[in-house]
Amino acid sequence: MSIDVLERLAPWKRLAFMAACCERMIPNYRRFLADDGVGDVAVLRSALDRLWRNVGGGASDGSDLIFVANVEAQAPDPSSFGSVHASAALDAVAAISTALGSSAGMVSAPDAMEIAQLGRDTADLYVQITEGLDPNATSFEAEILMSAPMQRELKAQREDIEWLALIPDDAVGRAATVEKYAGREHSSLDAA
Repeated sequence: MSIDVLERLAPWKRLAFMAACCERMIPNYRRFLADDGVGDVAVLRSALDRLWRNVGGGASDGSDLIFVANVEAQAPDPSSFGSVHASAALDAVAAISTALGSSAGMVSAPDAMEIAQLGRDTADLYVQITEGLDPNATSFEAEILMSAPMQRELKAQREDIEWLALIPDDAVGRAATVEKYAGREHSSLDAA
């Protein structure tokens, strides 16, 4: 995906793309919480619900930036935890924080691209850890790219962009987008 594709989307559609990516990352935070018992996923869920309200047409009242600090306070230091999901949890926090910050101002294509990259980074590192890949192997990058988690994330991002490019840029399109994505948590790390 190129940044040009994201720039062609209306700002609310870019925010919807960001939020859809976050819906795939929040289950990883839940797994980290189950593994290590640290953090508060309700803070992240509340922030993500706020993003969906903004996508639906609710104007940001400026308090999104207050939520950013609350979300960032949930960030784990992956080196301090043994969970395979610690880094993925950090990616979820970073993605939701970036999306909230973007919704409080200019919903930029670079922010959307950053969140998409976090989704891919999550799959990348998860595959490295769970498959015990040798980073010096000549097939290292190909194995990651062809892995099921990475393919699921890439497919989801592509389908999200296709949906958003086609949906009308009006209140009906906004409502349909919120209906399709909001609260539909499903990690790309899991089989469908």
